[in-house]
Amino acid sequence: MFFISIIAMFVSSFGVTTQATLYPGKKLSFELLRSILNKAYWPIYGEMKLLEEIENCPNEDNEKCPETSGIAFSFIALMIYMVIANVLLINLFY
Repeated sequence: MFFISIIAMFVSSFGVTTQATLYPGKKLSFELLRSILNKAYWPIYGEMKLLEEIENCPNEDNEKCPETSGIAFSFIALMIYMVIANVLLINLFY
């Protein structure tokens, strides 16, 4: 149970951090909470929808496009998150 609480803490903190840096100023809603969990949960299993979201923006002026200043930070945070999450998941087996 201890490792599950640690991984839940990392999942939620990564999701909030990336959502806040990519899309600042969003109002709290169910859609926002779902987006935060999707950004943080699926990369553990190899689904890199966050990278697709960053790369496949058709127009810079579109409000659905991420902030350009948050893209680099989110990419670095994703790399760190993947290392920590995978180490924690491997430790769950023992």
